[in-house]
Amino acid sequence: MQVWWSSSPYYDVFVYLYGSPNKNTVKSKYPTKQWLSTVEGYGWGVIPIWFGLQSSCIVNQPIVTQYFGPTVADASTQGAQQADLAVSAAQALGLPAGIIYTDIENYTVNSTCSPLVQAYVDGFVSEIHVYNGYLAGVYANVSPINSDISNASVAQPDAIWITKTPLSGKPPQVTIWNQGVSNTLWPNNQRTHQYLIDQTNVTWGNVPLNIDEDIEDAPVVPGTWVKNYTYSFTGFDCSAFGTYPQAIGPITNGGQIGEVVGYIVDAGGSPAHAFTYSGGSVCTTYDYPNATSTWFTGINSSGQIVGQYFDGLHQHGFVYGGVPINYPSALNTYVKAINDAGQIVGYWSDAVGNLHGFLSNTTGSAYTSFDYQNTPGTYVTGFNGIGQVSVEFPSGTIDQGGTLALTPTGSNGQWVAAAFSQVVCAGATGTTAYGVNNNGQVTGNYTVGNTSPGLLYDTNSGNCNPVTNSGWTLFPSGLNDAAQIIGSYTDTQSVVTHGFVATHQ
Repeated sequence: MQVWWSSSPYYDVFVYLYGSPNKNTVKSKYPTKQWLSTVEGYGWGVIPIWFGLQSSCIVNQPIVTQYFGPTVADASTQGAQQADLAVSAAQALGLPAGIIYTDIENYTVNSTCSPLVQAYVDGFVSEIHVYNGYLAGVYANVSPINSDISNASVAQPDAIWITKTPLSGKPPQVTIWNQGVSNTLWPNNQRTHQYLIDQTNVTWGNVPLNIDEDIEDAPVVPGTWVKNYTYSFTGFDCSAFGTYPQAIGPITNGGQIGEVVGYIVDAGGSPAHAFTYSGGSVCTTYDYPNATSTWFTGINSSGQIVGQYFDGLHQHGFVYGGVPINYPSALNTYVKAINDAGQIVGYWSDAVGNLHGFLSNTTGSAYTSFDYQNTPGTYVTGFNGIGQVSVEFPSGTIDQGGTLALTPTGSNGQWVAAAFSQVVCAGATGTTAYGVNNNGQVTGNYTVGNTSPGLLYDTNSGNCNPVTNSGWTLFPSGLNDAAQIIGSYTDTQSVVTHGFVATHQ
């Protein structure tokens, strides 16, 4: 676990609490209090799971032998009893407070079993809330969440853990949004999504483990979450006159770099052509039809690419191979990023030149405009799967980089921007933020005196990790979940701008 802490992109580990009725009864197979304390000392956060009683309508779970019911009163009482056992097990493991998720395995939703599930969840959640400092979460499939768990009549869970994995041959969606559960349910830092299960021999730091993978925007028992990386750099050129990477996709199975997208320039600095790059020496360029300049600006895990183009008069956004993205009534539209939910962000300029952030989708059929504190000037730069937007705001002559959290309002598909969370680096007089990944890590630059080092900032811990390479002036512009950073640089011998990929050790 120590090796994985320093080398992997993961921050939290889930543990099954000992004593649950439907899990292995051999205590030696469970974490001990000493093991957990050691793991937390490395920095890991913890997600405690109680594998309690299950519905008699359960689907394909041969290990389950203990069920609740057969009446609503029985199920409610048993839910409370299971909560008492779960809290006792958590305390024995050295967890005096925090969230406990009860595992509801998939079952057939019908008029017989659904009321029993609702009663069991009501009993479990209500009883957990009796204990000071504890929260109750529920792990479940999409259908039970929609039909039953969201309709619990007494007490709603504090968080929901959605298990939804991709169809065969499809890439995983590393996002909490658009998973079949209404985005207005549990919208405020209350969601986790299990997007891959039963992954074997996943290797980081030469240590293989079998894991399930999740994206989190919900309560966990927090760790210190401080990771410090040292980077190695690879430069590349897609043009002899200037290469400007903008975003990077996930790493490949072989551990190679993710697909990089961006733009290049011709002699004299214009026009721009979009490009993709996957390592080696080959870059593929693209020009939007009838455009004078084209940029690729974002890519997600499914390989969907977004960008923008200039037609000689105005800027327009687009989905590569898809539709134009133009904010209604905008003078210009600038598309900057796309996440795995198919949500697109950027900014638009009004008739007097004020900038506003916006959220859209891959069909260009819905738009939401947002400004932090209703003040124009929101410069959007990146987006992740939990709804964090990396942004910059001018503050006099100093830029302030940070993140905004977008959440649905529950009316007309609109979204709102929550409080601005600034990137803070010791001694910095200004910061930029040019990308944010699904771990809440931000890249950009910060200004200290006459220098502007690159950075990797962690919104969970507040840790600001300098990213530098001797002889290069770095301008980081994007990162993926493995904290691979891409951007452009100038060296001390050349006036040409080159692309780079930085991989941590």
